[in-house]
Amino acid sequence: MRPPSSSVLFKSLLAAGAVVAVALLTQTVLNYRYVSESLIRQEARRTAEERLRGLERSLRLTHAGDAAAYQAVLDDFHDEFADQVAAAMVVRSDGTVVSSSGAPMRPYTIEERRRFLSDRTPTLQDDLHDGRASLVGVFACRCSLARPAATERPQPPERLFVQLAIFRDGLSAPFARLRRNAIIGVSAAVTLLVALGLIALRFGSYVRGRQLEGQLLLARQVQRSLLPPAGAWPAGIDASAACEQAAQVGGDFYDVQALPRDRLAISLGDVSGHGIPAALLMGMVHGAVSSESVATQEVPDRIAARLNALLLKKSSGERFASLIWCVYDPQSGRLEYVNAGHPPGLLIRHGEGSGTRVLRLGDGGPVLGVLPEATYLTAVVDAVDGDLLVLYSDGIVETMNDRGEYYGEGRLLAAVDQHRHLPAGVICAAVLSGVTAFGRRVPAADDRTMLVVRLWRVAAEAVTAA
Repeated sequence: MRPPSSSVLFKSLLAAGAVVAVALLTQTVLNYRYVSESLIRQEARRTAEERLRGLERSLRLTHAGDAAAYQAVLDDFHDEFADQVAAAMVVRSDGTVVSSSGAPMRPYTIEERRRFLSDRTPTLQDDLHDGRASLVGVFACRCSLARPAATERPQPPERLFVQLAIFRDGLSAPFARLRRNAIIGVSAAVTLLVALGLIALRFGSYVRGRQLEGQLLLARQVQRSLLPPAGAWPAGIDASAACEQAAQVGGDFYDVQALPRDRLAISLGDVSGHGIPAALLMGMVHGAVSSESVATQEVPDRIAARLNALLLKKSSGERFASLIWCVYDPQSGRLEYVNAGHPPGLLIRHGEGSGTRVLRLGDGGPVLGVLPEATYLTAVVDAVDGDLLVLYSDGIVETMNDRGEYYGEGRLLAAVDQHRHLPAGVICAAVLSGVTAFGRRVPAADDRTMLVVRLWRVAAEAVTAA
């Protein structure tokens, strides 16, 4: 016998959850109806008895002894409690009406009154007054009506009864908590049903999402393989780089490659956006940068112009990329670069007496892939033996802490200066660790990429001898 598939098991669990949700909904509604009806009737009886005591006090204070006096007191009583008392009626023992006020009401028969008063917990009867639901009950009155004077022996005062009708909607306020609990229960059951329905509808999408998640993981591994590891740097180069992606895949890239005549091509770029579209464009730009670096000896501004044309053709202006691309000649110390809309690279020089000097590499032109007629300029600086070249993406300096402060270039320079005499790998790791600690309470909004290269000079005689 084949075991049930995960799909069948999942659907069975959904069906069981739906049954539980329907049972919860039904039970909540029935409980609310039963409890609320019972409590409303209890409250109606308590309210009727309370109003009766007030009516009796009014009758005693006014010394009402005849039907006219009873009618006047009853009218005042109804006017005072008109929002709660639908009707009030004073009847004799034989069922005849002494006085009444409010909506018309049928008096109880003698048998109905007897059954009501003999019941230990009498149930008020449902009725309708002025179009509003009400509850009606009859109660013994401690006031009495004097009998007419006679020549024979005096008769005791005639016993009276008060019949009251209480509006149902005037009794709803004390049950707000009960209603709130019922609403919570019904809402929970309905929410569970809706959630189960949505899960059933989205089950296929969930499975596809899991498959996509696996594909994203694979894409992340492929993308990481495009970025050169530490062991792939040209021999004798003190360089280090790291990339912390904000999503599964990102748009940052970097590279350090050997060029003819012992020169180095150093680059770091950032493609706009996140996710798979940015990763695909990142792979294309990175491949183009790598091929331009190895196969040609063009100056940086021409390479930037060709990359700009490539992006305009492939992305139709919907996405862009920033790039800083440098060529370093260790014999002359000449550093040529072009900055295409990227955060300025930092050339950091540590002198003995003059302190630290920072050159910002910001010249070049606009971002790639936006302006068809964009022009770019190659800038040149002279490096001193041991200078640090620090390239980074904007995710480094724009990392934010929980107080809304940016990490900024100042903190970056301070971290580099603190570790300036250590290898590039230590400097890079220290900076990224500080950035992560700075923004640990705020989710990363952008990829964080950093590249540190120690620029050593090589004597021409040594190159010739080699």
